[in-house]
Amino acid sequence: MVNLREKPYYLKDEEIRWVEDTIASMTDEEKIGQLFVNMVTSRKPEDLKNAVKNYHVGAIRYHNAPPEELYEQNRILQENSKEHSRIPLLIASNCEAGGNGGVGGGTAVACGAATAAADDEETAYEVARIGAAESAAIGCNWNFAPVVDLLYNWRNTIVQCRAFNNSPEDTIRYAKAFFKGTRTQNMATCMKHFPGDGTEENDQHLLMGVNDMTCEEWDDMQSSNTRGVFFVCQAAAKVMKEQQNGGAIINVSSINATCPSDTLVHYGTSKAAVEFLTKGL
Repeated sequence: MVNLREKPYYLKDEEIRWVEDTIASMTDEEKIGQLFVNMVTSRKPEDLKNAVKNYHVGAIRYHNAPPEELYEQNRILQENSKEHSRIPLLIASNCEAGGNGGVGGGTAVACGAATAAADDEETAYEVARIGAAESAAIGCNWNFAPVVDLLYNWRNTIVQCRAFNNSPEDTIRYAKAFFKGTRTQNMATCMKHFPGDGTEENDQHLLMGVNDMTCEEWDDMQSSNTRGVFFVCQAAAKVMKEQQNGGAIINVSSINATCPSDTLVHYGTSKAAVEFLTKGL
């Protein structure tokens, strides 16, 4: 079992009881609904209510609009969530470069490339802080950022300016500062799209790409996603055996393990290996 008293949860006994009682009281439909993030395509009150009441979605994303419109949208969503759901609703903004990713007319601060060009972790912090403040003001509590793709191909059309650069070390530094800025508003953070973009130079939304990854790059991916997982599981199993109180090992895979993407063959292969490894533990 997951120990909710330890990092990263640090829950108290009363809070743990709420988690356990809530999950135990949920129907299968409610549990499945929590896995989905619904994209708002209509802001009609009846459509917003339907998404929460009948589909039990865990989270909401939306296209940008004026602040008054988004505030009203999120008010309706949260009111219906309180009435029809046992679990608070997540509403996600898309503030990668400032508040302009969360609300129409929001403050644009700096994209990832600009942050890296400045070589300033404080810039990453301020991008996140301002974006979080402005999106929280219209009711958001989750942010789809920062972009942590590694820009190995400068021709990439998706994250060319959104990513920081091609350095894992720089990306980690800026991402950590970004996390801190987001936390000033008690918002949750969701990194993206690693490793989905960075090598491709076509728009994967529009056409099929070609992966020209080298043998060394392929091996690096397998080492990171498969070899690393195996040895972490090995270490965890040794601790569980020494403590003699059982436990569970949970590995996070990806939909690419079962639904392959022609641009993510290396990634999907490594994630499929993780799934089979986990089943065989």
